[in-house]
Amino acid sequence: MVNFGADISSKSSNDGSIFVYLGFGIERRRPISKDKKFTYTSGYEIFFSAEGAEGNPTGGFSKSYGFEYHLGKRLFLSTEGALQIGLSDVEPLFIRFAIPVAIFMNVRLY
Repeated sequence: MVNFGADISSKSSNDGSIFVYLGFGIERRRPISKDKKFTYTSGYEIFFSAEGAEGNPTGGFSKSYGFEYHLGKRLFLSTEGALQIGLSDVEPLFIRFAIPVAIFMNVRLY
């Protein structure tokens, strides 16, 4: 799996909350209902990011957990959280839990 995210809007630039994120890892899905509409996801990822107006670099390892609800063969809703351990300029060593704060609508292209 490859994860990429960015917020480089002018509003983010003005308030100093710009970020860029790139992660590479693996993810497994396991059904938790008989009809296989609900699934549990778990994954591992190595990530790199730059945050804030100064572009503070961050790198580390992430263990993610999530849930998905499949609306059809290619369309599903999901949310996930992650435990991150890494290094940055601001915090020499950090351990943080990224809580689920959004629900995503996903479309599979294959």
